[in-house]
Amino acid sequence: MGGLGASGLVLHSLLDGVAIGAAFQASSQIGPVVALAVIAHDFADGVNTVTLTRRVTPSRRRALGFLLADAAAPVVGALVTLLVHLSERWLALALAFFVGHFLYIGASDLIPEMHRGERSWSVVVVHLVGVIAIVVLTQLITL
Repeated sequence: MGGLGASGLVLHSLLDGVAIGAAFQASSQIGPVVALAVIAHDFADGVNTVTLTRRVTPSRRRALGFLLADAAAPVVGALVTLLVHLSERWLALALAFFVGHFLYIGASDLIPEMHRGERSWSVVVVHLVGVIAIVVLTQLITL
């Protein structure tokens, strides 16, 4: 199961790279913001990849292989997307897919977590810090 889960995370990271490439094709201002968000997010993916792999097998070599694949996947996805010009229609569809996925995860997992239990205020604060960081980064990039 560890290899299957790690492979899923590698595929997920590849799609993250496609999102980066599509964002850069859409706008030179949107691309860096999406890239920073994906880079920050992919650190957790790397930890999860190693954890899933090591849980099933003690092989450090196999875990390192999956980790390297997970680290390279967004770069490959972004490069492929940047090399293949997307028409406005396909670019709009790709961005709509990624934005829809992002909103679904936020609405189905993150927002309910903010309202659960004693730690709800700390989750709200972290959420607000993330929103403020995105707004500030967007403003800095568009200067």
